[in-house]
Amino acid sequence: MEGKDTERQVQESLLLDVLRYCRQYQEEEAYREFRQLIISQPVLAYRDYRRVLASPVLKPLKAFIREAYVDLFTLQVDQNYRFCPRCNYPQRQRAEGSYGCRSPRCDRLRIKQQLPPLTTIPSEESEEYKAVTPGIHRYGTIPGLWEIDLHKQISRLGIQSTLWPEIDEYDLLIDFGYRRRWAIDVKDWSYLNLERLKAVQFRSDVKRTYVVFPDANEEFLRIKVLRKRLESELGGVRLRLMSELVAEVKLFKEGK
Repeated sequence: MEGKDTERQVQESLLLDVLRYCRQYQEEEAYREFRQLIISQPVLAYRDYRRVLASPVLKPLKAFIREAYVDLFTLQVDQNYRFCPRCNYPQRQRAEGSYGCRSPRCDRLRIKQQLPPLTTIPSEESEEYKAVTPGIHRYGTIPGLWEIDLHKQISRLGIQSTLWPEIDEYDLLIDFGYRRRWAIDVKDWSYLNLERLKAVQFRSDVKRTYVVFPDANEEFLRIKVLRKRLESELGGVRLRLMSELVAEVKLFKEGK
């Protein structure tokens, strides 16, 4: 751990603890439920939080969930808690008085998509809510939004897809049937880096292995120019924007 963000890095390490635990005890269903939870519900009303803790599927991860979620009022003190319309996490007040998401990139997407504001929670009700820690939000919730979005787009095409298969060996498995499967890793990095790309291993148990980048990050639009040179270094791993992958899945389904 290094830099100015060590507190969030410590909080992020909980995600690695959950991963190791689930791999050790082969808790694939619990792992998938946990990931869905912190991405789709980074803020929980206390009654929902109790239901999560009582869930039979999530029972093996109860201690991790208690560590991942903290009382909402411990994040910040506010008269009215506002939430990001894109990721549903508590917004932070800027110096000039306006509010925005704790993730600058998430905030830019919120503005670009013109998402309407969510209902606020008054301070006197804040004790009735739990929220994931800032580290879980930054390293689990925000990147996970892209993974779930891609999963939904593929599913709408009538193609079977599975999130975090084999306890997060990669992000998405697309299954066309007849042993035609693609492995997908979704990367929401701040910049392209060949060495980081080389860490993604080509998988011999599937037909294709992809690294996929969100179109919304303009840095990744350079993929179209750099793809041929980068792919030559990656041992069979293919690079695509999300929109390109969805279009390719559609064509493959239609036999084209």
